[in-house]
Amino acid sequence: MLRTISTILSKVNNTITNSKKTLIQRYTEDLSHITSQIHALESSLQRRQAVLDHFQSQLTFYGLSAIVCLASAAYYYSSSYSENEGNTEWVWITVLVLGVILLGFLKWVSYKLEGWYKERQDKKLSKLRATHSKKLESLKRETQFHETNSIIQRFSSGSNQDDDAMVLMDEQLSAKYDEFNQLKNELNKLQKDNEFVNNKEKSDVWFDKVIGILAGGNDLNNTIRPIVCSNCKRHTGAYRLLNKPLQYVCPVCGCKLDETIKNQHEEREPSAVDTIDTKDTNDSNKKTKKSKKKNGSLKKV
Repeated sequence: MLRTISTILSKVNNTITNSKKTLIQRYTEDLSHITSQIHALESSLQRRQAVLDHFQSQLTFYGLSAIVCLASAAYYYSSSYSENEGNTEWVWITVLVLGVILLGFLKWVSYKLEGWYKERQDKKLSKLRATHSKKLESLKRETQFHETNSIIQRFSSGSNQDDDAMVLMDEQLSAKYDEFNQLKNELNKLQKDNEFVNNKEKSDVWFDKVIGILAGGNDLNNTIRPIVCSNCKRHTGAYRLLNKPLQYVCPVCGCKLDETIKNQHEEREPSAVDTIDTKDTNDSNKKTKKSKKKNGSLKKV
C-alpha cells in the first residue's frame, strides 16, 4: 500500500505543475469546437431565412404574373368562342380562381417545410448552447471561479483585478504543490519507521489524509460530517466539525453524546499525576530534613 501511495504522489508531483495548463487546454478545445458549431448553425439559419424570403417574394411575383397571363389568355379565347358557343366567361374566371388557390397552396407548403426545418435546427442550437453553458459551469467549479472572483471583487478595483486573479491562481497551485511535497517527505520518513509500517491504524489514518488532499481538501479536521446517532443509527439533518467537541441529544431516541466531558477528563489526568509527583517530592524533602536533624543531634552528643 505504501508503494502505491508513493507512486501516486510521484505522478502527482510530476503533473501538478502542468495540471492547470492541461485543464485550460482541454476546456479551450471543447469550448472552441462548440462555439464554432453554434456560429456555423446560426449563420446557416440566417442564410436560409434570407433565401426563404427571396423565394417567397419571387414566388408571389412570378405566380401572380403567370395567373394574370393565363387568365388573359383564357379571356381572349373565351371571348372569341363566345359568339358561336354562347357564354364562356366562366372559363377565365375558373382559371383565375384556380391559379390563386394553387399559388396560396405552394406558399403554404413552403412555409411549413421551412418551419419544420427551422424547428430542427433550433433544437440543435439549444442543445449546443446548453452544452456550452455546462462546460463553462464545470470549468468554473474546477477552477473555483466564484470564490476567487468574490475575493477579487472585494479586495481589488480597476485594472488590478486581472493581476490579482493570476496571483491567486498561482498561490492556490503553489499551496497544493507544497502539500504534496510535504506528504512525499512524510512518506519517506514513515517508510523507515517499523512501528508505522506494522501498525495498520496509523497507516490507514495517513492514507485517509492523502485521499483527502487528492480529493481537494486541505485539512480533514475542518471538514463537515453528518451526525449519526450511535444508538438508533439515524441522521436527523445535523452536522458537525471534526475538530470540535460535540454535545448532541438524538431527537428520535433521546441518546446523549457529550465529548466535552471526555476532553475535560483527559485534561485533568496529567494534573492528577503532577499532584502525586509534588506530594512525593514534598514527602522526600521532609524525610531529608528529618534525617539532617537527627544527624545534627548525634554530632552534638
